[in-house]
Order: sequence, then C-alpha cells, then structure tokens
Amino acid sequence: MRSMNWSQQDLAEAPGLDRTYVSALENGHQNMTIGALVRIAMALRVPADELLRHYGSEYIKAARHAIVA
Repeated sequence: MRSMNWSQQDLAEAPGLDRTYVSALENGHQNMTIGALVRIAMALRVPADELLRHYGSEYIKAARHAIVA
C-alpha cells in the first residue's frame, strides 16, 4: 500500500462527494450508498469489493491515507 495522506476533503472531492457526507460515514452517522461506494473505490483505484470487505468507519478513516498500488 502506498500512502496518499488524503484529507477528508480530498477523499470527498476525488469521487465528487460532499465532505460532510464523508464525515458522517467516518463517524458512523451515515450508511454508505452503493453509488458512493463505487465512486470512492474508483477514486482510490481499488475494487469495490475490497471496500466491502473492510466496510465501516475504521476503513473509511484508513482509506484517506492509503491506496492499493
């Protein structure tokens, strides 16, 4: 894995999501939609099923900082 050191804003902007939505995901206040899952996976260049395997607020937090090369 290669560190990208993305901020929450970066993680939101790359797939075209709102930062408050990403914040709510991180804090467990929002469920991720399939559309958001696909968009985040594409932005991180990882398969969507990889995100599903690790779905949860801890993975979303970690996703800001890492990407599969």
